[in-house]
Amino acid sequence: MPIDVKQGQLLIRKIQYLLDGLELNAAKISNIEKDLMLGYISSLYELFLFDEPSAPKPLTKPQKGGQNITKAVPVTKKPIKEITPPTPKVEVKTAPVPEPEPEPIVPPAPVVTEPPKVEKPPKVEKPVVFAPPAVKTVHPDHESLFALKKATDLSEKLRDQPISDLSKAFAINDKLLTISKLFDGDAGAFKETIKELNRLGSFDDAKVYLSNKVVDKYNWMAKNRAKTAKIFVKTIYRRFL
Repeated sequence: MPIDVKQGQLLIRKIQYLLDGLELNAAKISNIEKDLMLGYISSLYELFLFDEPSAPKPLTKPQKGGQNITKAVPVTKKPIKEITPPTPKVEVKTAPVPEPEPEPIVPPAPVVTEPPKVEKPPKVEKPVVFAPPAVKTVHPDHESLFALKKATDLSEKLRDQPISDLSKAFAINDKLLTISKLFDGDAGAFKETIKELNRLGSFDDAKVYLSNKVVDKYNWMAKNRAKTAKIFVKTIYRRFL
């Protein structure tokens, strides 16, 4: 017996329609909607399961003579009832009405009272004394740091070429080593020192600046820093060639 395709399509559409209604209010599914869904699914299952009539099942009853009489009981298929699904309820949510904001409380303006005027005593001009500016020199303990040997061979002369900008004179590895050993890892202090040295006009000024501002602060005369410090000073020297 062929399957009623139209009946199957109708059941599928009813199941889909009921699912669409349940999606709007999935939290509150009534028992009627559950029974409807189960009925549609059961009808669809029976439509595709019992596509051919099954043979009648024999029923046997014993008789007095010892013989059994077999009766065939026909199997009847229940018709599928069409059930119209209920229209899903759509809850209309109304936006809450905001409460009116209270009016801001304006504090009273403070009363400003003028302080009493105090007469200042007349200024007494002090005599101007012209003193010669203090001239800083290289500390005697630092002289060995700035004692540089002149280049003798050609390779040293080529290596000691003039530098126009100290900020571009250090390779990345040399820069990192200098910051780590001579400035205690402070990149900002290294940058500020290079900036000040670039402004100076001579190597003598650079020696005075380093001797008074940098050498003792970062302990350049220590054995583990003196060699790196002399290399740094030699690079600064090339700025003023």
